[in-house]
Amino acid sequence: MAQVSLQHVRKVYAGGAEGLRGFSLDIADGELVVLFGPSGCGKSTTVRLIAGLESPTEGTIRIGGRDVAGVPPRDRGVAMVSQGSSLYPHMTVRRNLEFPLRVRRMPVSEVRSRVARTAEGLGIEGLLDRKPARLSGGERQRAALGRALVQQPRVFLMDEPLSDLDASLRADLRQRIRALQRRLHTTLVYVTHDQEEALALADRLVVLSRGLLQQAAPPREVYERPANRCVAGAVGSPVMNFFRGAVRGGRVQVAGSWLGVGSPTLEGRDVVVGVRPSALRESATGSLSITVSSVELLGESVDVVGDLGAVPVAARLPARDGITIGQPLRLDATHVMAFEPGEFGARLFP
Repeated sequence: MAQVSLQHVRKVYAGGAEGLRGFSLDIADGELVVLFGPSGCGKSTTVRLIAGLESPTEGTIRIGGRDVAGVPPRDRGVAMVSQGSSLYPHMTVRRNLEFPLRVRRMPVSEVRSRVARTAEGLGIEGLLDRKPARLSGGERQRAALGRALVQQPRVFLMDEPLSDLDASLRADLRQRIRALQRRLHTTLVYVTHDQEEALALADRLVVLSRGLLQQAAPPREVYERPANRCVAGAVGSPVMNFFRGAVRGGRVQVAGSWLGVGSPTLEGRDVVVGVRPSALRESATGSLSITVSSVELLGESVDVVGDLGAVPVAARLPARDGITIGQPLRLDATHVMAFEPGEFGARLFP
């Protein structure tokens, strides 16, 4: 079994900077967990601690129920791929994939079988006899992924392995990674700052900020029911709109306009109102009146940014002709959230 458990883990670097602050997380055997958050939030620190490349200042890390304090990386049963992982330049792709298995003195037949299955899963069968110098960047990264996957470790750790690749290749590779992970039923901890990647891959999405766990839940729950304002602003593109508002008469009031239905239990309270751009729609009687300052066509949709007084408002609308900079536009919200004031204010409703 390959459960991973981090309990009250703290990492303090030289100079006093904290990478993690009392971080606790249990990862189930065979689960694909994505660590997501901005640069410096602690996600790479987490996988490096699991791998044994760094040691925690405080707390406990267990893999398969075993406390791995003091256990060197090679004895933890993990394999790690990071951004720009390198290959042995003097070896072919085939030999690169075979190398970790040969070191373990695995039977030749098993080595060949694993290499063939892994190469097929990653679409690199035709590259096995090439050396790294003859590969494109995307091909090299697929081969590096293959060298980790072929080992079939108890835990895979992937630290932004696709960030250097173009969008179409990233989409293809994340589908292949997901398929291989399901086939092998291996625990995978995946680090990314790309929210599309995070939402597409995860069984469970773990959002971090400033070394603290903000929410750990299935991707849809994180998107639809963010634990706090920090999570709501981190997940979703374009970024959620936030307004200062208040609940009056069971409704939310923003900048003199009535926006959505509130909660009677919050009557009279000042709140931060959150509205996703995709939850705004054009309406001749819309409660929000903005002046368009930016228009970006995205094919079937268009991203519009406007000003509500001094507050910018972003909306993702069905594409149509006639939306121009400087024109007034009226909008209604189909879904509204409310949060306590503050950067980490908890979600109050819905």
